[in-house]
Formats: sequence, C-alpha cells, structure tokens
Amino acid sequence: ATRTVNIVYSVEEGPRVYVERINVRGNTRTRDYVIRREFDMGEGDAFNKVFVDRAERRLKALGYFKTVRISTEQGSSPDRVIVNVDVEDQATGSFAISGGYSTTDGFLAEASVTEANFLGRGQYVKASISNGQRSRGFEFSFTEPFFLDRRLAAGFDLFSRQTFNSQYQRFETRTTGGTVRMSLPFNEEFAIGVRYSLYSQKITIPNTESRPYNDCTVPVAGYVYAAGETCLTNGEASVAVKQAQGRTITSLAGLTFVYNSLDNPKNPTSGILAELRPEVAGLGGDSKFFRVTGDARYYYPLTDEITGILRIQGGHIAGYGKLTGSAGYPGGSVRMMDHFFMGPNLVRGFAPGGIGPRDLNGDPSGNALGGTTYFGATVEAQFDLPWVPRDLGLRGAVFADRAAQEHPGPFL
Repeated sequence: ATRTVNIVYSVEEGPRVYVERINVRGNTRTRDYVIRREFDMGEGDAFNKVFVDRAERRLKALGYFKTVRISTEQGSSPDRVIVNVDVEDQATGSFAISGGYSTTDGFLAEASVTEANFLGRGQYVKASISNGQRSRGFEFSFTEPFFLDRRLAAGFDLFSRQTFNSQYQRFETRTTGGTVRMSLPFNEEFAIGVRYSLYSQKITIPNTESRPYNDCTVPVAGYVYAAGETCLTNGEASVAVKQAQGRTITSLAGLTFVYNSLDNPKNPTSGILAELRPEVAGLGGDSKFFRVTGDARYYYPLTDEITGILRIQGGHIAGYGKLTGSAGYPGGSVRMMDHFFMGPNLVRGFAPGGIGPRDLNGDPSGNALGGTTYFGATVEAQFDLPWVPRDLGLRGAVFADRAAQEHPGPFL
C-alpha cells in the first residue's frame, strides 16, 4: 500500500583467499617489475579486488600499453587464486619536428625526442631544442617514477634559454640552469612535490645604431637622431631594466601541492585539478624573495558533448633581506626580472607582458615592468567540432577571461 519493501541482506563470510601467483603476459618490451609495482599486493598476500581494479587503472594511465586486462583463475587450492595480467605494448617514443607561431616567441621551430618508457623501465626522457624569432634554447628532462623502489617520482631538468629584444622588450636574456625534483603521492588524488633550482640569468641591453636602447646613458658613437627624436623616444630601455642588467645567480627551493581528481588526464570532462606552489629564493645566490602561485580548474559535464570549465589562478611575490649582485638593489626590493609578466598566459588576446604597469619614460609598449601580484578567473565551455573526428583532439571553446596585475609601490 505504501509502495515500500523491506530488503534483508544475508552475508556469509567465506574462506580467506590468498594470491598464489601473478602472471604477466604479452609484454615484449616493458619489464615485468614495471607492471608488478603497480599492484598494492603481491604473491602470498590476501586477495583484494579493490587493489586489482586500482592496478588496472594505473596500468592504463601509464600509456605504455594498447590493452590491459586483468583476470583471475583458481589456484592450487580453494583458498588460492592466480592473477593474470595480459597487456600489449605500444610505441612510447616519438621524434617530432614542428614549427608554428607563438604570440610570445613569434615564428619558431622545435625538434624533440621523447621516450615515456625508456628501455622498458618506465622512465621518462625528453630532449628538445628550439629556435624562434624571439627566443631559442634547449631542455633535457629525466624522471624515474619509482625512485628507490618506492612510489616516489624523482628526476632532474637541465635547460638553457635565450630571449631576444622585440617590440615587447628592450633587452635580451640568457637563462641557464637545472632543477632536481621529487614527488610523493599520498593517495590516488593528492601528491606533494619538492624541488630545488639553481640558475644563472644574464640581462643585456642592446645599444647599437639599429637598436639604441641605452643611448641616454651610453651614447652610441656616430648615431644621428632624426628630426624631433631624442634618446627617450627611439626605444630607450626602462630604468628598472638598466638596474637589472648584468648576471645574477638564483638559488630556489619550493614545494608543490597537487590535487587531481580528473576523469581523464588528456581530455577531462569532470573533476578538479588544483596546484599550489610556494617557494623561496635566497639559499645562496643573489635573489631573495618569497613567492607563491596557485592554479585551480574545475570541469563539469554540461552535456555529453559540452564541458564547462571554471579556472582561478593567482600569485604573489615579496622580497626580503638585502639583494646582492651587479645590480646593487636596496634591501627588501624584488628584481624586475623576478616579477610576474602576464599577458596571453592570463588573458587570451593580450600581448606578451601586456598586463600591468609600464615605464612611460620611453616606449611603454616595450617597457613592461611586471608586477608583484596577479589574479585571474576564466569561465569556459568546450565542445566538439561538427564533422571533426574526436581522435584529432580539436575542440572549440567559448570563454570569458578576467584578470589584474599590480605592484604596490614605486619600482627601483
């Protein structure tokens, strides 16, 4: 009469079952231990279906295999079970030559070699070299996902990057250094990373007849000003850039807190990806500052073909102590090159360094000063493009970006 029914569950606990053997089959390249270490149980342990399902998800997420299938069969006795892991290896290395146009770097070309399963050991290796209209450089990265036979990812990066002067900046930089890093997952969604970087940065101001960006301070021999032209109107670098020129060493240590509940790392439709990166410079070197940045994205499936995205990001930097190096900054200030230079990476459509204060003593388009604080928010809807196969990875989007960048006081 009330349209309800009582349900009684009768649970009769059966005998405890143990893992007799784990068979790994089909792997022609990937080594057995790379597959076995994704299990939270081994031979002789109590069988747990939750651990089996978790291992299957981890193996599929590695990207090393075309197919992954885990099945069980009766062991040598009723309380023994055999776990069979059937996989099919796929290519994990790539060699790419690419070219294109970037708002920040202009026209560029890059060649890279990547191997996500180096020698079948599950190690990640990448080497790349790039040459562009406004920048060039190289990078080498290595990651061991199971350092010391523990679920502890460790690796290092070596890099060198040179940027040239352009309409967006009146100086050139060369940054060379390296990073060592380590990441420890606490569970399937939360991880903490620690890193240390040491790099050298050299800033130079071109001062020639074709690029007289410092001739107010050092006149260019033989340079003749056009009618009505002065050293300030022909592209003079800002005072902040002149103070920052020279070579500095930065010693930087930081943490990374990551929360990741995305349903798909490549094409997410639901879940949260959030990252917080506090760091401090001053363990040696010339720079002394505290910096924290954060970035959080929330994905929600509006329909089967439309995904809604909400993104919030921000950062702040503050100096401490007395800076050293060739620039000779007063204590407590932050070098201009350590500021946040936000543009298309924060609000799509802006020029590089296009957000924030400018130096009006010269050409403001090329003398962005950066800022010590920024924040931004994005609302976006991504959708499949009609008549375009999903395998191509091309999607359309409608979005709205809003951001701000500021500096609390005068620049030094």
